[in-house]
Amino acid sequence: MIISLFTAAMLYIAPAKGLDSPYVQWGWRIPFIVGALIAGAFLLYYRTVPESKTWERSAKSENPIGTLFSGPSRNALLQVFVVMTGFWLTLYVVVSTIPALLTKQFAFPSTTVTYGLLIANVILIGGYLVVGLIGQRIGRRTTMMIMGVLIAVVGSSAYAYMISTANNANVFQTMALATVAIVLGVSGWGLLSAYINERFTANVRASGFGIGYSLAVILPSFYSFYLLGLAHFMPYRYTEVPLLVLGGLLILVGAALGPETNHVVIAEDDTQPVLERPRAGAPRAA
Repeated sequence: MIISLFTAAMLYIAPAKGLDSPYVQWGWRIPFIVGALIAGAFLLYYRTVPESKTWERSAKSENPIGTLFSGPSRNALLQVFVVMTGFWLTLYVVVSTIPALLTKQFAFPSTTVTYGLLIANVILIGGYLVVGLIGQRIGRRTTMMIMGVLIAVVGSSAYAYMISTANNANVFQTMALATVAIVLGVSGWGLLSAYINERFTANVRASGFGIGYSLAVILPSFYSFYLLGLAHFMPYRYTEVPLLVLGGLLILVGAALGPETNHVVIAEDDTQPVLERPRAGAPRAA
């Protein structure tokens, strides 16, 4: 949302109307400079943040990467990889393709698209909060499975219907459909940080989160090649739809393969894999 707001402000200050416009000549550089300054400030601040007490108390692994790729941690990593592949794929489809789709195929002015996506991202903030709260109430695994179905069915349908109206587009209807696709495709990220952390024990949690979160970005990052391949079998403008369906199914299957984690208290009993921990309120073995 902040990025969309900042972009809208930049387009107001430096309009983008051709190669000689202020935004093309110099305005696009300002977001990069501001982003670098924010990242640098965050890095300086984070140097002062102490290590967690849970990690300090945990038994340290001499080879956390080796531990991560063996035993129960390996199973958790593979399952997280499937889930994250689905989330990255849907994120790429809705975030990377919708802006170009609206400006090129729908021929909407770039300023109109920017303001429309700004509204969509404001609504997305609520989506993050709602999904996070639901995950806390009914379980993260269950919530992700529901989100997978919604993305595969509702999100892909909204995207397909939006594309079908390209030749006779109404800007409000189109932006409403784009908002549905964006909110459904991205809101699930509101619980992923908690979920991935809960899938790994303290001695490999940092490695598990970093690798499980980032390694899965590789396959979805080739989405443009997948679109070109699908164009041999269907109209190119609809090729994003099967990728949305596939992403939703990966989320559904990946979540189903894993355990429920919202009962895990990271600050306590953090030495056993999630599958071996009792649910909250369940009797412990004597």
